[in-house]
Amino acid sequence: MNDLVSICIPCYNQGQFLREALDSALNQTYPNIQIVCVNDGSTDETLDILKEYASKHNIIKVIDNGENKGAIYSKNTAVQNSDGKYILPLDSDDALEPEYVEKAVKVFEQNPDISIVYCKRKVIGNTDNYWEL
Repeated sequence: MNDLVSICIPCYNQGQFLREALDSALNQTYPNIQIVCVNDGSTDETLDILKEYASKHNIIKVIDNGENKGAIYSKNTAVQNSDGKYILPLDSDDALEPEYVEKAVKVFEQNPDISIVYCKRKVIGNTDNYWEL
């Protein structure tokens, strides 16, 4: 289990949740990750938070669209600038459980015919809601 996993985070005015999303990505038990964040023209503190985290963690890559180009554009930009064998999309208002990447990679390795892994989802903020996908 050494393949690189790229966690792709598009960001637009989610500064209030972004630290929790980034911390959840950084706190993975799987050791070989990169985090690719795309700021999509945010007008809040999003870009400042991304720059702060990137200055402290060399596994974080920040791309700034300069203007709002939309979620799909930003997601595609993150993927195009990723180096991982596996891509994990993460919205900037969501969080990962610490063992998620490790468990997902294990599923891929044990089942070569599987091309997508997903789980229940947790929304962060004022609530800690879970729902099955």
